[in-house]
Amino acid sequence: MPSSIRVGACIGLGRVGAVYAALGAQGQAVAVKTVPAEHAPSLRHSWEVLRGIDHPHVVRAHRYFEDADGAHLVMDLGIGSLDTVVTDSRTLFRHLRQIADALMTLHARGWIHRDIKPQNVLLVGRDAVLTDFGLALEHPSTAPAAPCGTPAYMAPEAFFWQTGPALDWYALGVTVYELLTNRLPFDRESLQEEILAKRQADFPHLVGFGLDLWEPVVRGLLHPDPRERWDGADVMAYVDAMKNDWSVSRRASA
Repeated sequence: MPSSIRVGACIGLGRVGAVYAALGAQGQAVAVKTVPAEHAPSLRHSWEVLRGIDHPHVVRAHRYFEDADGAHLVMDLGIGSLDTVVTDSRTLFRHLRQIADALMTLHARGWIHRDIKPQNVLLVGRDAVLTDFGLALEHPSTAPAAPCGTPAYMAPEAFFWQTGPALDWYALGVTVYELLTNRLPFDRESLQEEILAKRQADFPHLVGFGLDLWEPVVRGLLHPDPRERWDGADVMAYVDAMKNDWSVSRRASA
């Protein structure tokens, strides 16, 4: 680790690495994601994607380097993932708009994230930012894409080697549903049953506790047909139309 970066406490542990709070060369607060050398290609891929994108709701990556301890990505410091900080519908509506804006830019740059979930949306200041681009895929691609991502958030077509920006919008729908209810929309005993439920859009409606406002956007994002699924323009239009009716009630309990 360069002497210009002062690494502090571990603030997150993943399957293959860890994230540390640190001070950068100019004394600014940053985060350092570190993975073992065998996982360096994924982290290097994140760096290559991020350095080509400048957007207020995509995490800024400052530098990437490898040493005897593994691979390291220095980026903005987030205060927590979205599932730990969202407490009301007004805040979630604002963050949903920010994430949708970021995804639209990502897709316009020719990338699909493929792992949208609450843990991969952090807060930097008061803003939501997308992070963890290790599974990002160039689009359009001429080759089928093997199923990839976190199964609970994957669109039904992803399990059948289909790809495209619609995958990210579906995962965003699962994310929103989970944040509102503290549970996943398709919670089945087996993956096969879960895929069938997704293909049939078989999940509990959002009713009561101020959740009714969310039903159209969740239904639109979780449409089983990617050609009919809501995209960023639909999300933006709905959020903007509803801005005067945002509910400030706390999210419902599971």
